[in-house]
Formats: sequence, structure tokens, C-alpha cells
Amino acid sequence: MKTYNLTMTKKKKSLLFFICYMALQLGFGSIVLKPSSQSSLPDYFEFLKKNKNFYISWVQAWSLQNKSNLKTLKLERNFRAAEEHFIVGEIQKAQKIYISIVQSQHSHDWPQAQHQKIFESFFRLAQIEPHHHNFWIEKAFNFHPGAQILNPKIPQSFRDKWEEIKSKKTTLLISPTPGYKVYVNGLKLPQKLEPLSPYRVTWVSEKSRAFTKTLNGSHIPSFSPPLLFHATGNCKKPKGKDKGSAQIFFSSICVSQINDLKRIYSSKNKPFTSFKKEAQDKAYKLAHYSFNDGLVIQELDPKKSFWSKKSSWIYIASGLMASYGIYFLVQRNSEPNDNSYSPPAVLNF
Repeated sequence: MKTYNLTMTKKKKSLLFFICYMALQLGFGSIVLKPSSQSSLPDYFEFLKKNKNFYISWVQAWSLQNKSNLKTLKLERNFRAAEEHFIVGEIQKAQKIYISIVQSQHSHDWPQAQHQKIFESFFRLAQIEPHHHNFWIEKAFNFHPGAQILNPKIPQSFRDKWEEIKSKKTTLLISPTPGYKVYVNGLKLPQKLEPLSPYRVTWVSEKSRAFTKTLNGSHIPSFSPPLLFHATGNCKKPKGKDKGSAQIFFSSICVSQINDLKRIYSSKNKPFTSFKKEAQDKAYKLAHYSFNDGLVIQELDPKKSFWSKKSSWIYIASGLMASYGIYFLVQRNSEPNDNSYSPPAVLNF
């Protein structure tokens, strides 16, 4: 049977990264907006609501990028390759890939689809090593106590063992930290967890950068993540903490501190005739900071660009489909190898 060398050169990795990155950027269309340390979250959300065609929140952007990136592409490819090897009886090759998949359980905040594939890989390893099936099924429980076996090809005996382990093990219902969306091994809290098992925990909020830590289940409720502001300083001299092209939002209290008084309305004065909407709304639009350009005074009425139309979700889908297409094209063009097997490429993202 003909197999393909899946090892990728640095040039191909760079090309794949660039394609996926551009697909995601074009798909977003809107500007990612992050609140500063001095901004008011009610002001921030009100501004986003009134300008939803031009901006998306930091948490929304994080979620989109987390679901579609090189790590999720790599895991999908590896799982598919492992299943193909397993079905045709190439057990050692399949085992090697399944082990690499389960070892990646804490390397990313895996979305539901990839999370399920990691879970099912434990059961494939139980099939490959029947004398150690208890070990692998218990590992699956530690990874996700509340998971369901969706793969119909998993033997009934293993399903029965899974239910037996679930009935004997103790779990705790863990709720999210107030003010945060909390993801455990990629899935959002609340959920039931095994108290002594280690989990990858990520706290995400609009006010703070994402923070990730590995904790046992019983330690999650008592842990308080540090508050890591996107930008500190003041309106005149903000200091960005993140790299990238996102913009920082400052509340209306900051507007009067900015030196471009010709274009900014002060509540003590009458609005300029150039303002077409409420003066306070205009002030909100002007109070932004860009890491690339310093303090940026936006246009009074931002023009909707080609990528900022309401149909931007169409472009997200198109961009991702294009990245998947190029990805598999690069893979298909790899040199065929009939007699040897190379482990899947490790793509750093």
C-alpha cells in the first residue's frame, strides 16, 4: 500500500501559516477592540453594540482564533491518518499517532470537535493494548469525566467499562470564576471534573488578557487569575501589552484629555456642526489607541470596507475553506514513500 511522507519543510510550514493567518484576518473584517485599564466595561459594550459592523470584542476574536488555527488543523490531520492506519491493520503506525494526540491534551484550548477526537484516541489505544485497557479508559475519564462515546466503532465492552468507571469515580461540579469565561481542556465551565486530575485551565475576559495554568480539579475554584490589562498608562500615553493590530478603547472620561480638541466634543460646549450623531457617540468613536500608529483619531463616520460588510461571516468561511484547500494540496504534493514512515509534521504556532 502506498503511503506518503507527511514531513513538511520549513518553507511549506511558513506558507501554510501565512495562508491560514490571512484567511482568518480577511474573515474577521472587523477591527478587534480591547478595553484599556481605565475604561468602563459598560461604555465598552455600548460602543461595540453601536458599532457592531466595524468592531468585534477581544473575547469574540479570541474564540474565533482558538477554533481555527494550525494546531486544530494538525490534530484533525493526525487523527484522520491514525484512523486510516488502524482500519487497514497498520497498528504500530496508528498507535504512534494516537499517543501523540493524547499527549497534546494540555497544549491548546481544544474546541469541541478536536476535544472529542482526543477523547476517542484514548479508546483506540485501549483497543490496541487490550491488556492495559483499564489504564487508557481511566486516562480518558481524567481528561473529560462527562464525555460521551460517539464513535460507533468503539466495542461495547469498552463502553460498559467506561460507564463502570464513571459510576465509581468522584467528580466535582466546577463553576466559572465570576467575571471570566473559564475553559477546562478547551470546554467552557461549568462542568464536572475529577478532583485530583490535572487540567489545562484558561481564563478569558474582556478586561484582561487570557491566562492559562495547569491545575488539579479541586484547586480550580480557589484560584484567582492575575488581571493582565491589554493597555495601561493614560489617554495621552497608553502602553500596549499585546502585539498586533488591535485597537484599545478608552471611555468617554478619557476623551477630554486628548489634545485634538477641534474634533472632540466636550460636554461643556456645544457640538460642532460636523457631527451628525450624538456628540457623546462621536467622542467614543474617537477615543482609540492603535499599537502601530500611536493615538489614532478615527473618522467621524467610518466607511464600511469590502471586508466589513454584514456578510463577513461568508468571508470567514471562504477564507477557512481556502486555507484547508491549500493545506491538503501542500500535503498531497509531498514526496510518496512506499517503504518508510515519518511521524506527522510538528507545526509550531
